[in-house]
Amino acid sequence: MIALNTKIADLTVGEFQELLRSAFTPGGGIPIYPGGNREFATGVTGLAEALGVSYSTAKRLKASGVLDKAITQTGKVIITDVALARQLLTRATHGRHTK
Repeated sequence: MIALNTKIADLTVGEFQELLRSAFTPGGGIPIYPGGNREFATGVTGLAEALGVSYSTAKRLKASGVLDKAITQTGKVIITDVALARQLLTRATHGRHTK
């Protein structure tokens, strides 16, 4: 078991993999948001599916910086808080007309 106050930078690759597996397994033992049910997406493909957009649109949104507060990235691993991403997109597009 990894202590909750352990810095991500101090984890080995194996410990980080264990952390990700347990966090994304139903009933996982790591309370990322205690008392709440949060939806997370992994990778750009998962982000695209969660937001209902194409892969290229999800990639552009990530690159734009609009979703920075919702995205955690370590190396190639991308984890997105979907509810926060939707909230940030709503704020960013507030008042804009879309085609």
